[in-house]
Amino acid sequence: MPAPLPAPPDRIATVFRRRRLRQQLVVVPVVLGMLALVWVRESAADGELADKDPLALGAFAVVLASLVFSWWNWRCPACRSPLGRGTSPRRCPECGAPFA
Repeated sequence: MPAPLPAPPDRIATVFRRRRLRQQLVVVPVVLGMLALVWVRESAADGELADKDPLALGAFAVVLASLVFSWWNWRCPACRSPLGRGTSPRRCPECGAPFA
């Protein structure tokens, strides 16, 4: 079976821009989830934790789901290798595909 043809560079750049936008947007639920967890923790000091257990569980689930989404999303459109911690790489560290 022949190897698949590589995607054109303009297609790779377009897919990368979409992935980067999604990666930037995933910050919103993570921050909101973390703020909710901090608020629940502060409320626990007042002895009101039992009323906020569902909120804490939901906030934790949102943060966890966001991390899983980030792991799935932040990959090279050409070779599917992880892009690392940078927010705007110019090339894939694995295959060298250009993103600009």
